[in-house]
Amino acid sequence: MKDTETTGKRQRATALPPEERKKAIVEATIPLLFDHGASVTTKQIAEAAGIAEGTIFRVFEDKLDLIGACMNKLFASTKGADELRKIPLDQPLPDRLEQAITQLAEGGQKFQKLMESIGPLMHQLHERAHAGKDNSIKPPDRARTLQLMGEAAADLFRPETDRLRVSPEKLGTIFVGLAFMSAFQRGTDHAMTSQDLISVLLDGALTGEEA
Repeated sequence: MKDTETTGKRQRATALPPEERKKAIVEATIPLLFDHGASVTTKQIAEAAGIAEGTIFRVFEDKLDLIGACMNKLFASTKGADELRKIPLDQPLPDRLEQAITQLAEGGQKFQKLMESIGPLMHQLHERAHAGKDNSIKPPDRARTLQLMGEAAADLFRPETDRLRVSPEKLGTIFVGLAFMSAFQRGTDHAMTSQDLISVLLDGALTGEEA
């Protein structure tokens, strides 16, 4: 059921409590940030949220305040780990890892592109944080994010637990670290392919009797 009622003129958004309205606007804005970066307009946001532009400023101080709320939600997101858990475990382990590497690389590059696009705005958000504003940007908990990613990646190894020399949990952590590192090395002379990463992880770096 739509949140708006067609009136023949402009659609009027159903009244929501301020916190629910803020959440709805943030949800509508995040995809636009990935598409347009810092150049996204409040008109585009209002259209995506199905509201009038003025409604945005009833619950957010300004556009920067809204973008800060979006970034706080993204920093706290578990989407990356959730996507890893969707990888089917009934396919061969190398195929599972290949799919995971692709997901991690694409997600990381997409987020990096967003951060580059809104860099000046992030600087302004951090200035607000230093000024002690309640609605300022919150630093991402990278340790928590990596932990969740590692736990999700561990499940990719779990079907082979009886064949592993180390626990799935340790392998999940190692895998995520290597996958992110290889993603950021793409295009350099020493970049690792997904096949390189999988081979080293599953077969080791040594050959012959020394392995």
